[in-house]
Amino acid sequence: MSITSSSVATPRAVLIGLALAITVNLFSLAGSYHVGYRNLTFGHIDFGLLIPFLIGVLGPNILLKFIRPSWGLRYPELLFVFCLGWIGFTVPAWGLLNYLVNIMVEVHYYVSPENQWRALFFPYLPDWVVISDGAGAVTGYYQGIRDAIPIPWGAWVIPVLWWFSFFTGLLAVGLCQVVLLRKQWVEHERLSYPLAQLPIALTETSGEDASPWPAMIRNRMFAIGFGLSLFMMLWNIAGYWLNWEPFPIRWGNGRSIQIGRDFPPQIIRMNV
Repeated sequence: MSITSSSVATPRAVLIGLALAITVNLFSLAGSYHVGYRNLTFGHIDFGLLIPFLIGVLGPNILLKFIRPSWGLRYPELLFVFCLGWIGFTVPAWGLLNYLVNIMVEVHYYVSPENQWRALFFPYLPDWVVISDGAGAVTGYYQGIRDAIPIPWGAWVIPVLWWFSFFTGLLAVGLCQVVLLRKQWVEHERLSYPLAQLPIALTETSGEDASPWPAMIRNRMFAIGFGLSLFMMLWNIAGYWLNWEPFPIRWGNGRSIQIGRDFPPQIIRMNV
């Protein structure tokens, strides 16, 4: 099957991909700032992307293929949708916003006579880079504002626009680098791009394969590994209420082995 740009970036793939990118941002921000789980975007491909993709795209696509195969997204379209969501995944929480927002607000919040920031580097800090606390924008960001006081959006407009222009230029430079290096890396050096193997495996099906399930999901070794990992996670979830001994699959649940009196303890933990 020949793959062309028109068969990849179809209108439905573009719309679903943009919806996935928006969902990834909302899901990650809600998890970080409302639920308190701040690691949804900690890795290069993390739960903040995988959960919306698996539940909102791949799962319904498999169901549609069971009902009528022509309704489901094809492999190139699925991969395109994942890539759009992946791009959106780089923005929220640990991707970008945690760092960018702190850069804009923390200098005016943490300045004090003791650290002498105002005298040391405030003269070199352009007004359009950071948010001033004249309207209470910085204090309100950290401490909250009362219901009767409107949100000072005006203090955010200029810095956000300037930072947006910077990242637009940075993105353009990155795209140009991709164009320059693609032929050497892809055709001559044949780099494998390990991070790209997961979305390829999740979406890949052969043209002759009539099954709606991706090939990786039907792999027996994958099923065994997935089943064992899921069992340990569900065991630990139930053990939270039933006081069972948990599997050591997260930080804080490791097993400590003491070799000798003068040796530091060795922590054993499963990487699941």
